[in-house]
Amino acid sequence: MSKSQNSVKQPVQITGEQKTRRIIIIAVSILLGALIIFGSTLGIITGVRRSRYVIRLKGEGIDRGVASYLAASYKTTYMATLRQNGANVSDTEAFWSQEVYNGNTYGDYLAFGTEQYIREILAAAVIFDETSRLTSEDKETLKLAVYEILSYRADGSVEQFDTLCEPMGFDYKDFKAAATLIYKATRAASRIYGEGGANAAYLTDECDAYYMGYSRVKMIFIRTEDTFALDAEGNRITDTSGNDTLRPLTDYEREEREGYISRLNACIEGINDGSVAPEQFDALAKEITEKYKENSADVLGSGYYLHGVSAYTKEFSKLFPTVLSQAFDLYTGECGKVEIGADDDSESAEGEEDEESGSESGDEVQPFVGVCFMYKAELEPRAYTDTKSNFFSDFYSLVAKELYKELLDGYIDSIELTDKWSELNITKIPYNTEFIPRF
Repeated sequence: MSKSQNSVKQPVQITGEQKTRRIIIIAVSILLGALIIFGSTLGIITGVRRSRYVIRLKGEGIDRGVASYLAASYKTTYMATLRQNGANVSDTEAFWSQEVYNGNTYGDYLAFGTEQYIREILAAAVIFDETSRLTSEDKETLKLAVYEILSYRADGSVEQFDTLCEPMGFDYKDFKAAATLIYKATRAASRIYGEGGANAAYLTDECDAYYMGYSRVKMIFIRTEDTFALDAEGNRITDTSGNDTLRPLTDYEREEREGYISRLNACIEGINDGSVAPEQFDALAKEITEKYKENSADVLGSGYYLHGVSAYTKEFSKLFPTVLSQAFDLYTGECGKVEIGADDDSESAEGEEDEESGSESGDEVQPFVGVCFMYKAELEPRAYTDTKSNFFSDFYSLVAKELYKELLDGYIDSIELTDKWSELNITKIPYNTEFIPRF
């Protein structure tokens, strides 16, 4: 065999394992290349989308079309509020240029309110996305709500919808995006804390802290002009409307009540200067309640648990506003009193018979004339856990609202307005009354 023949290279034999490896390498290379291309494309798309934001938070944001929808919808609410307050509102440049206070115009307040509203919507929607997700039921609800507007306002035509909404600066796509944001925003709190704040019951430390904002006040009401008519069994007599029947006091009864008032005056003065034990107030309360049936026996020991925003306290305020004001001013361990005259028509007898329910029993409110004595006691440990009590029927709901507000405020503080925000002319965006989804 010649030298040249010996130098000829023999074909390389490739094993099955090598073939498999080569295939894997090629496939991975193709996949990586595709991912790089996809990632670059997605990055470009995301960058373009984010460049359109007028307001943003944590990588999420709202573009001009969606912001215009929210602004148009808020404008409707704002104008309605102004009308309720007596303003002669018109969606015109002249009206929005009117000065209201300290150089600020209606338009300035509208712009401020709109910004705050959009901030809250975006922040709440981001909170929703971080703590929950849209369920299939949510998506169906959204789909139906959006389609309902498209169907009834634009005969099911997207083109017609876009034409109708063009003056307001948004289209059907913007409308759907805005509807989703609003849906998430209005449900974020309940997804975290449960319906009615039920989940807040597990947050003991937070509940204890909120509970410290309550006031526990024991009260004794004494009527000085009339009293409730009682039947033979000592029960109050009511009329056909369910109102208690009153009768004038006799001279003897007036004198007797004056005696009790003198004793109570001495009692609360002694408690305030430390010469009388607070238990004396309880003893007099029990004695007077049993004798005249003019106070709620159910709260003799516990007193009234009051909080500035609780449902019970709001109802109590309608019945006895001056009493409530005085009650909040007391220090723990301090006594006070409020004299209620015949001219104080905002004070009513219904408060006595329905203080435990916080509502009026009849169609008419009977005026209360007399004196209310008060003693502010220390809070009982975790009395709020008794949710059957009308004092605490909305306790966990209030806790949840407070916690959610703190959470929302933190997110709102992190929101950034982009340069494109200034391109929105809030006062010139028409108000929106017809394109409102119903969830």
